[in-house]
Formats: sequence, C-alpha cells, structure tokens
Amino acid sequence: MNHPVSPLVREINHAGLRVADMEASLVFYRDLLDGRVIRDARPLSGPGRFVYVQLANSVIELVESRPDDPQLGWQHIAFLTSRSRPIAALVDEVERSGCRITVPARRSGTGDGSLAFFTDASGMVWELLEREEDIRIPDLESRVLAAVSEFRLEVEPRDAAGPARLLGDTLGLPSAGPGVWQLGSDRIAVRTVDTAPGRPFAGLVLKLRSPDSLPPSLRNGVRDGLLHGPDGECLRLEA
Repeated sequence: MNHPVSPLVREINHAGLRVADMEASLVFYRDLLDGRVIRDARPLSGPGRFVYVQLANSVIELVESRPDDPQLGWQHIAFLTSRSRPIAALVDEVERSGCRITVPARRSGTGDGSLAFFTDASGMVWELLEREEDIRIPDLESRVLAAVSEFRLEVEPRDAAGPARLLGDTLGLPSAGPGVWQLGSDRIAVRTVDTAPGRPFAGLVLKLRSPDSLPPSLRNGVRDGLLHGPDGECLRLEA
C-alpha cells in the first residue's frame, strides 16, 4: 500500500505522555492494551526514564515524571525529520511560520539523535526528532487493538488555524479530509469544540479488534466510549 508522504518529516513518530508511576502505566499500555515495549531508555545526565510502547500501528512515549507534576497526561506529538533536511534548518522554517521554539535543536537526553520542541498558535506542543533508526515494528499484531485511528487535538474554532497551518502548509502533511492530516498509517485530527480542554492534545482514538477484545478490567471503566489511563489521560474507543 502507498502511504502519504511529506517533504519535511518522514513519520509521525509518537505521542508523548507524562506519567507519575511508570510501572502502573506499563501495566495499562503494555499488559492490558497489549502494547509492545520497543525502547526503554534513561537520560545520560541523571534520573528519569523514557519508555516507547507500540500500540498496533502507532507509538506512545511514556515519560517518567513526579506525581505532583502539573504536566501529567498527554503532552506532545513528535515527528521524525526528513533525512535530507538538517533539524536546525527545519526549526528555522517552523519558527518563520509563527511557531514559538521552546527547546532549540540539541542532542537528545539519551544521546540518540537530536530534538527540538515548539508550540503553535493554539498552544499545542510539538517535537522534532532527527534520528536515523526507526524502531517501530511493521505490521505489529495486537490482541486488543486493530489500530490507533488518530492522535486528536481539540481546540476552539478561533485556534484551529494554528495547527492546521503547521501541519498542512509548513510541514506539508497530506490532507485526509477536513481537519485531518495523515503520514504513513498515522493520522492527526484537529477537532473544534465549543469549550476547549486545558490542553489541545486530547488523546488517542483506538479502534478495537472486536467489541469484546478489551480486557474485562478495563471494559468496566468505559463510559460513553471513553477510557482513562492511570494519570487520567483520555482514550476514545471505536468498536
């Protein structure tokens, strides 16, 4: 199958999630949702832990944080940059488009490639990653999930132009419909709501393999199609 491509980024690499209890989050995403740990790393400069868990076709990064961290929950979406474009040049292009650079291009904390962080006009946090290795497992099967349908942003109508301009105009992600952009098998959807949540990144939409594939211990916690993780993070379920 031919997937949509972008001239500036080659992959929607992961969704970043700050967690208070790494082991509790691993039980939830790895054991109960049948994810696969594909990287478990620690920063070179001190304590902390970054665990990448692949859920069907997509990846989440669990970032170990303090229990009192006000940023617990969904935090950012990361792109792998094109191999033909240095990350510093892409950061300059993003800044010229009106985004605010919060972490200039630098070596990553684990020493694996380079990264930069920025926010768009809606306040959404994005990451650029310059890394040769692609750690995602192609066609990973899951007993629970058929796919991660989308990474979802929820913004008020007045703020929707910020991420739309970034995704479509600056990064050149192909459109997959109104308010939706796709790269490879991953999709980012920007949905407008009357009253936006505290942060634009509202969570993942998960397509279940079957109506009964969700473990009973999680099934009992679903309300109106919503499931919440250990730190209150939102997951929307599709049968």
